[in-house]
Amino acid sequence: MRLDKITRQVYIEVNDEEYGLKLTLSGLQQLEKTTGNIMTMLNNQPLPSLTTLATAFWIGLSGSFRMRRDEAEAILSDYMAEYGMGGNTGDNEGAVTVFYAMIAACGILGKKASNDILRQFGLGDEKSAEPEKNAGTAAE
Repeated sequence: MRLDKITRQVYIEVNDEEYGLKLTLSGLQQLEKTTGNIMTMLNNQPLPSLTTLATAFWIGLSGSFRMRRDEAEAILSDYMAEYGMGGNTGDNEGAVTVFYAMIAACGILGKKASNDILRQFGLGDEKSAEPEKNAGTAAE
């Protein structure tokens, strides 16, 4: 899995093909029709349901490819056969990891929270989003 920080796409490889997944504001609204409020889901249900994962993959893939839902589900199925569900801290693969990387990459969590999540998967900036101490002081 890799992240394009400019396009905010999360890329996965399935069966020797690379696919980009991206959640836009419109895509998030579409996802909420299945999950309910995204922020509530993230806070109350750390592991998304298979329905949520399948829907998120379909929406994320639809941003880059014209794809039917059953085609997206086949890609997700093949991906999970290779990498499983994932989602544990330090995992850089797995369907849950890709889901959280898409949520973080889209930007709705803010810069610091997004980077913190992406760093857990080896995708964020190594520098903390915290301001440096003594920043802005004149050199003597």
